[in-house]
Amino acid sequence: MSTPPLPHPDHGRLVAATIVTADLDGQAELYRRFFDYRVERRGPLGADLATLWGVPDMAGARTALLRSASGTDSFLRLVEDVEAVPQAPMRTLGWAAIEVAVRDVDALAAPFAVAPWRILGPPADLSFTDAIRAMQVAGPMGEVFYLTLIKRQLPGFDLPEAQADIDRLFVLILGCRDVGRAAAFYERLFGLTAAPAFPAEVRVVNAAYGAEKGTKIPLGTLTLGGQSLIELDGFPAAAEQRPVRPGRLPPATAIGSFQAADLDAVKADWIAPPRRIAAAPYGGRRAGVVRGPAGELTEIIEIAS
Repeated sequence: MSTPPLPHPDHGRLVAATIVTADLDGQAELYRRFFDYRVERRGPLGADLATLWGVPDMAGARTALLRSASGTDSFLRLVEDVEAVPQAPMRTLGWAAIEVAVRDVDALAAPFAVAPWRILGPPADLSFTDAIRAMQVAGPMGEVFYLTLIKRQLPGFDLPEAQADIDRLFVLILGCRDVGRAAAFYERLFGLTAAPAFPAEVRVVNAAYGAEKGTKIPLGTLTLGGQSLIELDGFPAAAEQRPVRPGRLPPATAIGSFQAADLDAVKADWIAPPRRIAAAPYGGRRAGVVRGPAGELTEIIEIAS
């Protein structure tokens, strides 16, 4: 089955990943020092956005919006919940990791070998291709980053080249129990076709679960516009549902935000009716949020409305 043409070149582009942290100021400073991500905006979580996410009681929570020194329209958003509990990296279902483009992954190994960072996987070529080299690190809330060097393009993919030492977000990795079910959900959401899943050794997942070297898990990908992807990792049976306190966002990586050409064409069961949000990165555009098959929150922002 062929993939339908994109309705817009940026249909599906990864706009932001939202991390829930117990210490917003400390986390923002951490990303400034190690990622050279600059704070674009600080302010309380608006009641309209909190309602959209299904957590109206979190209105007023402190937030910060950060982006790479390159100035690309790709954001890391922090939301503070002082009672949020750090998570064991890669051990819970949902948005498990954020992949960012970097210029020289080997040069990053030494700077990240200090607390509170934890190197989960040192720089290495991927198990299924030497065109991509990556390192995996975990931050203080258990949020995981793949710091990825694109050495050359892979057939069938359009991957970004870093314009800063640590640049834009371009992949979100979902830890799920059933890759086929997750693929069907996101195919319907974006009106695109996922690549067939294949068995792959994902070293950072094996390490998290104490699996033997060479163990493979099902891995699927959905190629989106704007040089973005969703990776679907079939986590082992020992993976747990991420604990979420009533009325709160899940800790660590809580929300993935993507664009769509036409929100009215998106087939989704919205948590709340889509609405226009004035604050960045929305700029008055409409947005809606759905809950995915692994319990993850996925936000869709209309490209032009």
